[in-house]
Amino acid sequence: VSTQSTGARGTTAFKQKQFQLARDQFKRALTFTEPLREALPDDQAKATALALSLHLNIAACALKQADYTTVNAACEAALKIDERNVKALYRRAQAAVASTKWDEAEEDLRAAISIDPNNKAVREEIAAMKRRRADQSKKEERIFSSMFERIASGDDDKRKARLAAVRAEREAAAKAKQADEQ
Repeated sequence: VSTQSTGARGTTAFKQKQFQLARDQFKRALTFTEPLREALPDDQAKATALALSLHLNIAACALKQADYTTVNAACEAALKIDERNVKALYRRAQAAVASTKWDEAEEDLRAAISIDPNNKAVREEIAAMKRRRADQSKKEERIFSSMFERIASGDDDKRKARLAAVRAEREAAAKAKQADEQ
């Protein structure tokens, strides 16, 4: 079993939308890259490039499975290999957007666009993130608005009840006083 054949099986599984199988194959192939780098120092650059690709593929699978913790871990591993890797920044940003971690997503997307200003996918993700963030803000605004309205009306009801109780006490005291005077 070689790294390339295992990786190829992972690619085939990914294309067939078998994301867990693909992810498992990419992880398995990744276990071969480190010994390969140690055994063949002359091929270290190839093994490193392969490891980077496998981490990115694992992140892609995890993204399809909505496993954002794994996406982050795989992207972190890829960024340790190449800190300016646009795909790793982009995929980590996608996971952050899906988790509504807007600041993290924005930071990664800004970094990605500064590295590759013409990257269409990154530009589209920035626009999509802004829309989703605005939609979430509107939704939160509606929720908080209705919550505050309920609190305010509840406070108003409590105030009215207290006033009614005070009035009732005064009326009862006034009646008691009249009864005493008679």
